Amino acid sequence: MRAVSILLLVSAAVAGIAALTPHHPDIPPPGRFVTVDGARLHLWCIGEGSPTVVLEAGLGGTTLHWSWLQPELAQSTRVCSYDRPGLGWSDPLPMTHDGRSQARLLHRLLNAAGEQGPFVLVGHSIGGSYARLYRDQFRNEVQGIVLLDSVQSGYCERMPGAEQSMRDLATRLDLSRRTARLHAASLLIPTPVSYGQLPEPVRPALASFLNSPTHLEAMQGEAEQWFQTMKQISSVRPLGSLPLLVLSAEVSGGPVRREWMPYWREMQKDLGMLSRQSEVRVVPGANHESIVTSPAHAGFVVRALLDWMCTVSL
Repeated sequence: MRAVSILLLVSAAVAGIAALTPHHPDIPPPGRFVTVDGARLHLWCIGEGSPTVVLEAGLGGTTLHWSWLQPELAQSTRVCSYDRPGLGWSDPLPMTHDGRSQARLLHRLLNAAGEQGPFVLVGHSIGGSYARLYRDQFRNEVQGIVLLDSVQSGYCERMPGAEQSMRDLATRLDLSRRTARLHAASLLIPTPVSYGQLPEPVRPALASFLNSPTHLEAMQGEAEQWFQTMKQISSVRPLGSLPLLVLSAEVSGGPVRREWMPYWREMQKDLGMLSRQSEVRVVPGANHESIVTSPAHAGFVVRALLDWMCTVSL
């Protein structure tokens, strides 16, 4: 019965997506639009309760990446996800896409939407850095942080070839943006295999975003500001005893290469040292992408998150 209710929530949230035609991301979104700095940003909030959990996707991620996790978590508390400027259904904004700027924009979005803190921030990959930078700037608004296979400062220094890999991604995104209108972008940025694990109705929308010049330009901006964001999180203030949950992938996959995994595992352990009140767990069988896109792995994350919230009295 629980699984059926989750699927019904997902189906309702993505109504109309199945009818999407390629390269046309202007379709009804699951959430609503909130105007910030003159731009319409897409915000999806469901569920009731406190604290409100705010989901921060990885590089180029959208609300649809949370299609399994958000509805299930919303059965226990209020949960919000959003599309950063230029991504998904959100309008672009003339801004730099570094972590501090992203965090300040999220702060303005939540205020404009009337969402009340304090919040529990959940960040996947680079989204974990954005969550930490949000807390660094708005300390009184954050009650806890959850890092899902998040990156850490020293990322490129620890893993051989990681810096060049990120620079290559930014270059491919630039070329993809320039060729998107020719429907050639998918040759440079193929649709991730992990998209096939998300609910079937949302897959065409996700694929279409990877052929949208606006979406690709925003992704490019995030990739180009990756190194600046890494510098920013290297100087954030200590978390002290702020409740922190670190959930990491067990196996390589997606952008995390097999030869990087020993370094990656150490980095995840280091993240657990950021707070005096932390818990570090591995999601069995998960890789960097499936930790949110797989229904089984997302379900594990939800259960671990709820158990942790109960343990630390959030």
